[in-house]
Amino acid sequence: MPAFPRPCPNEALGIVEAVLCGTTSSKKDARRYGGGHGFYDLVSGKSIKVKVKTSEGDVIEAAFSVKDFGFVRMFTTRTCFKNYLAMINTKPGVIETIFSVQGLKGPYREVTVSGCGELNPLENDRYLKTIGIGTKILLNGAIGYIMGKGTRSSSKKPNLTLSGDMQAMKPEFMGGVITAHTPDCMTSVAIPIPVVDEEIFENLKIQDEQIELHVVDIHDRSPIAKAN
Repeated sequence: MPAFPRPCPNEALGIVEAVLCGTTSSKKDARRYGGGHGFYDLVSGKSIKVKVKTSEGDVIEAAFSVKDFGFVRMFTTRTCFKNYLAMINTKPGVIETIFSVQGLKGPYREVTVSGCGELNPLENDRYLKTIGIGTKILLNGAIGYIMGKGTRSSSKKPNLTLSGDMQAMKPEFMGGVITAHTPDCMTSVAIPIPVVDEEIFENLKIQDEQIELHVVDIHDRSPIAKAN
């Protein structure tokens, strides 16, 4: 899997910093192995081989476990989003998509659902009264922090940017997911919500049947129905 040198490499000191994206696919097995699987293997204590090509064309190889790195941190840019759209393929055939493992059959034969409903902390504190920048959380079982809002976050569809130390993460809470399109990541988040007023108390009691789920056409996201 290709990683990208940044943010502050110093080759003269023999130090290389790199970023590996969780949705990066393996060059050898692009369908079944990606960044999320690599994160799981690293946190599980497995040794990974790193290959670096220098500007002079030399190739340097070494093997590392998670404890060998001086800094291994996970940053998520779009986490804890509420119920995502439920997708339906309205056309004949199968469409490859990250929302299905084997492809979404059509027309109107299958529906995919993404979200954890009543367990989502942003359903329980939907106006972000207690959740914000600096909130201490658990990210894959390790202590982490909320860095702020995530990409495309809005008042109706909020999500979060998170950060946590991978050397303290637990493999049972994370991993890679195989989809019909590309491998993806599984990430677990726990956020404490103090009961500071009646509104938060009521939202803590929300049930799945009270949470609206929009069903849309996967081709253009046009609305088809609403469910729970």
